[in-house]
Amino acid sequence: MIRRPITRSWAVILGCLSMLLLLVGYTWVSHRQHQVNPDDTTIPSWSQMYKGVEKFIQPDQKEERWIVEDSIATRAITTSRLRINHLPRKGALSQPEPPLGRDSWVASCAVLDMIGLEDGF
Repeated sequence: MIRRPITRSWAVILGCLSMLLLLVGYTWVSHRQHQVNPDDTTIPSWSQMYKGVEKFIQPDQKEERWIVEDSIATRAITTSRLRINHLPRKGALSQPEPPLGRDSWVASCAVLDMIGLEDGF
């Protein structure tokens, strides 16, 4: 039994039990929170979660879906940040290694260069 691989049937059973435990635990925590404050949305109930999913999937008055608009905006932000991360900085190689990591340092310096504060650190 020790160091033996788990059989496929046991893997499926354990996977289903873990998902069931996760769902039951979430339901219990949500129910407990909503007994204190029924309008609380920090831990939404299943009905609140359904309404939220319904809201971002269905088209609004402008016939636009929120999830599509948000995905496009997220892609634009992500690609702009990736471009900023790869901008070279004058004298960046001669400076000591920053504590946050090289990519964060270069991105921060690039943003400061863009707004005119080249030696902001």
